[in-house]
Amino acid sequence: MVFRLLAGSFASLFLTAACSSSAPSAGTPPQDASTSSDSSGREAGQPPPPPDDGGVVGKSAIGWAIDFPDDVLDVIGAHKSAFTHVAVLVYDLAGYTSGVAPFWRTPAGQDAFQHGMTSATMAQKVHGMGLKFVPAMHGGQEYGSNQGMINILDDSPPGTQAGFISAMVSEATTKNFDGFTLDLAMGGAPAGLIIDSEHYGTKMETFLGAFRAALHAHKMVLLLAFVPNDVKQSCTSYGNGVFDLLQLGRYVDLAMMEAFGTTLGTGGSTCPKNYTDPTGCFGGDIFAPFANDVDLLCANTAQQPQMTVMMNASPTMTNPFAGDAMALVESYGIPSVSLFPQVNMNKDPGDAGNGDDAGEGGDAESRAEATYAIYDSTGMSPAGTDWFTLLSAFLAH
Repeated sequence: MVFRLLAGSFASLFLTAACSSSAPSAGTPPQDASTSSDSSGREAGQPPPPPDDGGVVGKSAIGWAIDFPDDVLDVIGAHKSAFTHVAVLVYDLAGYTSGVAPFWRTPAGQDAFQHGMTSATMAQKVHGMGLKFVPAMHGGQEYGSNQGMINILDDSPPGTQAGFISAMVSEATTKNFDGFTLDLAMGGAPAGLIIDSEHYGTKMETFLGAFRAALHAHKMVLLLAFVPNDVKQSCTSYGNGVFDLLQLGRYVDLAMMEAFGTTLGTGGSTCPKNYTDPTGCFGGDIFAPFANDVDLLCANTAQQPQMTVMMNASPTMTNPFAGDAMALVESYGIPSVSLFPQVNMNKDPGDAGNGDDAGEGGDAESRAEATYAIYDSTGMSPAGTDWFTLLSAFLAH
C-alpha cells in the first residue's frame, strides 16, 4: 500500500480469512460448498483454507516494502526470523485498461526498480531468504482514481475482468510469485466513480472470488488490504462500504483492514462476539484507537481460521504501544500480523528509489539526502525492544 500519510489516510489492520477454491459462475459470487461441518471440523458456511503453498495457514508475519524496495529487502533478509511473507508494491491499478497492470512509479513504466531490480528478481531475492513473495498492486481513488477498478468490476469493455485475471495469473506463474496482494482504497471519489456496497458490493465479491479461484488453480493466494471507510460494518462508511466482513473470507485468503491508530484504546481479553460503534464515530474517521479496529474485525468476521493485524512502524503511530498491541493480538488468538515499513516525512516523494530519479542509481549524495527509516523502532514500547524482536517472538510462540 502506498504510504497514505501524504494523502491524509492512515490505516493498517489485516484480518485473514480463508476461501473456497471453486470458481464462481459468471456474475455470481462463489457459494459455500456445504451447510454442515465437514471432515476438517470447519463450521457450516466456512470456506476451506487457502492452498498450503501460499503459506498463509498458521502463524505468519507479512513485511511490506514500498519505496526503496531493495534496501527494505536487505533489512528483511537480515531479520528473516521476523517474517514469513513480503509484499512489495509493484503494480498500479488506478488507470487500468487491459493486460498486465502497469508498474508503479518506474521510469517509462518499465519493470525497473531500485538498483535495477525487476519484479522477477525481487521474487528470487525473497525466495532466497526462505520467505513467500506476494507483490502488491494498489488501486482506488486514494491512489489516484477508482476508474481502473471500475473498468475491472464493470467488465468494461467486455472481457476486461477476465483479461486482467488471465494476464496477472500468467505474470505470477512466469515470475514465480506466491500470489498477489490487492491494496484498495475507494474513498473520496467524485460522482460517477463511487465504489460502494450498493453499486459494487456483489461485483466486487464476484471479481475477488474469480481472481482467487484462478490463483488457487496454480497454488497461489490472494491477499486484500483495505481501509475502514470501505468496510460495510464500519460507521465510517455509513454502512455502505464495498467490503462485507461477514462475507469477505469466502473471496480472499488474507483480508487486511488497515487501521493505523495513534493510540491503543481499550481491548478485551478475547475477541468480542459483538461490536458497537464508538461514540462520536463519523464517516471518514480513520483515526480510531487500535483496539477498536481489532474488535471490529473479530466481531464481524464469520471466517476466522486466520486473522492478521497490520501495524505501522512509526513513532507517531504503533511504536508507542507496540508491545501492548502485539499482546492484544495474541490474547485474541489472531495468528498473523503485518508491518508497514517506514515513515519518511523528510523525503522528496519523487525520490522513491524505484528508478525514476537520480537517487535510484545509487548516487551517494542523493541517497544520503533521502534518509529512509525502515521498520523504525524509535519510541518503541517497551523501551529497548524493536520490531524484529517482537515479530520473531510472535512467530515462535
